[in-house]
Amino acid sequence: MSTIATDQVFMGRQVTEEAQPDEIRRHLTTHRIAYDGQTGQVYKIWLLNIVMNIFTLGIYSFWGKTRLRQYVAGAFKLNKDRFEYTGTGKELFVGFLKGMLIFFVLYLPFMVASFIAPDAVWPLVFLIPFFYVLPVALYSAWRYRISRIQWRGVRFELDGSVMKYAGIFLWRWLINIISLGILIPYSDIRMYQYIADNAYYGDIAFRFEGHGKNLMAIHLATYSIIIGLFIFVFYGLQLMAASFVTAQMAIGQQDLSFDEALVIFFSNASFFAALTCIIVPFILLPMIRLIYKTALIHEITNHLYAGEIGFKSTITTFALIKLKLGNFLILILTLGLGLPVIMQRNLRFFAQHTQVKGNLETSSIKQTASRKPADAEGLHTVMGLDSGFI
Repeated sequence: MSTIATDQVFMGRQVTEEAQPDEIRRHLTTHRIAYDGQTGQVYKIWLLNIVMNIFTLGIYSFWGKTRLRQYVAGAFKLNKDRFEYTGTGKELFVGFLKGMLIFFVLYLPFMVASFIAPDAVWPLVFLIPFFYVLPVALYSAWRYRISRIQWRGVRFELDGSVMKYAGIFLWRWLINIISLGILIPYSDIRMYQYIADNAYYGDIAFRFEGHGKNLMAIHLATYSIIIGLFIFVFYGLQLMAASFVTAQMAIGQQDLSFDEALVIFFSNASFFAALTCIIVPFILLPMIRLIYKTALIHEITNHLYAGEIGFKSTITTFALIKLKLGNFLILILTLGLGLPVIMQRNLRFFAQHTQVKGNLETSSIKQTASRKPADAEGLHTVMGLDSGFI
């Protein structure tokens, strides 16, 4: 069996493959990812993109997005070496044109069938291929972006089949529906596993050893709380309906005007109780689910390995809630003008809470000779899945 000998603690004894994850987590050197991007510089790029998009009718967006990605990637450092983004605006533009063509070819049969039989149902059959478009677009975009990132001159890669990922995505989506969401952790892990197990850094393969069962307890706990919150919402709607009926009865029995009935309606104690039962759950619901989100991040990060290198997330639920709540307030209070600030907060948060464990001083990693994918996330952009920011 293979061994790890990247730390003096292990120089005198063998470490089996099965023991690697525990040894990596406990003893190997910890490296922190640094991000030193400047918000002012991000704003300059962002504002220039807006102005140029206006004058070029959006065509510049592909070059503007590339410029922003290059700046952001270069602002990340690991062990004093910066990352690099090598994609180009031309690749994104050509990919978009290809995506438009694919989308049109897929949609054309439905258009023709709908023209022939406008009142028939059977033309909907031609929309079935669109179920595959979403996962195919997502995987293609990830594959392109990952292949354009390099560190120390060595490129990351994402192999695998977009159609196989689409099959896994749709199958797990169906299982989530049938199980009423109970098996979501297994679906989350399965889809991530396919991505991780097909990722490479040069000739070093990533591997993922997480399990959905590790998330079931926290998932079921938060799932139960969310169901309870929806019960409160349903109860609040009933109270609201009762208050409305009371106001209607007052109009009919006491010969009140509409304005007087509204006063009764809004002054009724049951109205405020109903409002509380409706609003509070929708405030708490995303926060409760962030507990599961935190556990998921830990599972997929702490069980990811690249050869002898391990990873660790230090994210806490409280920190994640602060991040999301702060981002929401910035977005609302600035009417969208705070998007660069939100991006900076997210990037710094990722860097602050992600650690790399192991010996990074190695010259044995070689760049593979495989060709970089050229699909350039075209379908991803055509479907509006891209925020247009990075």
